Amino acid sequence: MANLRRAVGSAWVVASGILYVGACNHGWSALDLVGTSTSGSSGASTGSSSGTGGAATGSTSSSGGQSAASTAASGGGDAGSDGAVEAGVDASADAGVDATADAGVHCGGTDLLSWNFASTLPNLWEDSSAAVVASNEGVISFPVQTGGYWQQQFGTVRVYDLRGDSVSVKVTQVAAVASNAEVQLTANYDSGDYLFLREYQGSLMCGYGHAGQESASPTPYDPVSAAYWRLSETPGTIHCDTSPDGVTWTEINTVNLSITPLAEPSAIRVQLQVVMNGANTVAGEAHFTDLNGGGTPPGHWCPVSTLTDTFGSAGSPPGAWDRSYATATATITQDGGTLNLVDANGVGPGHISSAAYDLTGERVSVAAVALPTSAEGTAVFQVNNGNAYMRWSLHSDTSYCGYQTATGSGNLWQGTLPPAPAFVGMRESGGRVYCTLLVPGDGGPAVWEDLGSISMGVDVTALDINLSTYSTTGNTSTWGASFKDYNLPPVP
Repeated sequence: MANLRRAVGSAWVVASGILYVGACNHGWSALDLVGTSTSGSSGASTGSSSGTGGAATGSTSSSGGQSAASTAASGGGDAGSDGAVEAGVDASADAGVDATADAGVHCGGTDLLSWNFASTLPNLWEDSSAAVVASNEGVISFPVQTGGYWQQQFGTVRVYDLRGDSVSVKVTQVAAVASNAEVQLTANYDSGDYLFLREYQGSLMCGYGHAGQESASPTPYDPVSAAYWRLSETPGTIHCDTSPDGVTWTEINTVNLSITPLAEPSAIRVQLQVVMNGANTVAGEAHFTDLNGGGTPPGHWCPVSTLTDTFGSAGSPPGAWDRSYATATATITQDGGTLNLVDANGVGPGHISSAAYDLTGERVSVAAVALPTSAEGTAVFQVNNGNAYMRWSLHSDTSYCGYQTATGSGNLWQGTLPPAPAFVGMRESGGRVYCTLLVPGDGGPAVWEDLGSISMGVDVTALDINLSTYSTTGNTSTWGASFKDYNLPPVP
């Protein structure tokens, strides 16, 4: 994130207008409608992983043959997985989702976040070395230093929609007045802009940062009446509130977005931070707890169908794949409707969704245009929640569809894909997740065929989307994989 320093003599921006109508959807245009479907999976969102150099962290690649848990290869799959049954299942699932959908119901919001700091949440949060969880609190220790810039935090991995929503935390300890340490709750844009509620040398400040400059106004800090801090949004306005008990809130300031250079806060990361710039003579600690009340979060992720991508240009839709990674030689490009992943020197890139998505009653799919041989490496299309996943391991010769859960792993299908572009997918129905493949119809249009399934072992309400590559052991050659039409026809 950008350097969080105030501009000397910066002025407070007073809210005085409304910027936009508050339709609760993400910044990328696909996320306009929210379904209220639920699934039988246990718990709320429990994880994500960005992975490095290939598939998700902790995952293993499929290899030769099927496991005992697998079903028959091409032409087999689950009993009844022909076009007619497939059409009936999908029609029923779609009808159920459509019947409960409600335009304007919030999804993907900050109400998905909750943490009582009784335990770490490694798949939802990332932390710095000085940030630890102890005694039901998040503790950030900061040192004496002679100069320089110092920043430590707890931060979310995924992005969340703050519009029409809020995020709060109880702050039980801040820095001494004589310290140079700033303790703050921030909402960070990928652009480097940010919103903040901060304690610094006995004052609370609410404001925003843009292009290395800040706008804020101080108010005296009372650790009793301002035990809880909250950032919230109503259409066009950011509110900074404090509370003694997390129930009754007092507004200390606002930010009118219409007179700032900031975008809508539709895709932000939440951070709890300590920042120092320059010398600090007093060491100390900041303590946080009860993020969004610390209970069961009421929020839900948006349906997987709300994100589609033609891969027509770099970053389309903007902000949707911000957890992607590459290197100087392992690259990701988009060129005329294809997503191109180049694996080089044994290191592969990954195209990772910024948010998580709900697969309940829906299908997610992509078309494979160009694939490596199994001797070169593997192109991956997977949905995962932490280290649990359903995955297509794709090669130009033999491909696999497999899974990994807390109780086991295996392949559900092994075979040769249809000619490119080969559409592969995964879908959920009735508590099972299916590998699906678009196969030629009998004298008619192609149909989706189920190739195998597992019962709920992955939280399908909170899945990250992952398109990535990894090399076969020992292979350092350069090769590529290309995809097109993410979640586009012929879906469903």
